[in-house]
Formats: sequence, structure tokens, C-alpha cells
Amino acid sequence: MFDSSGGFKLPNGADRSPDASWVELSRWNSLTRQQQEHFVPLCPDVSSTKQKN
Repeated sequence: MFDSSGGFKLPNGADRSPDASWVELSRWNSLTRQQQEHFVPLCPDVSSTKQKN
């Protein structure tokens, strides 16, 4: 589980930081320690962003 301080580098090169997101543990464990410490190079399994007014 990640909050908005975490981020993802998507396959198209875009960086995203959803308000809340989840990555399956086996996918997280497949990353190197260095990959886990920066924007994660994968798409989250679930993400949610609050609507801004």
C-alpha cells in the first residue's frame, strides 16, 4: 500500500503519484532494492485519486 508520497514510473514514461495505491507483494518483491527506493517502474494493481475541487 502506498500513499501520495510514493510514485510510479509507467511504461509510457509518465510519472504518477496517486493518493492511494496497492501493488501485489510478489510484484513488489520482484523489484531490486534500488527500484523500491525511487519511483517504482510498474503500474499499480489498484490506485485511487481524490477529485480536486
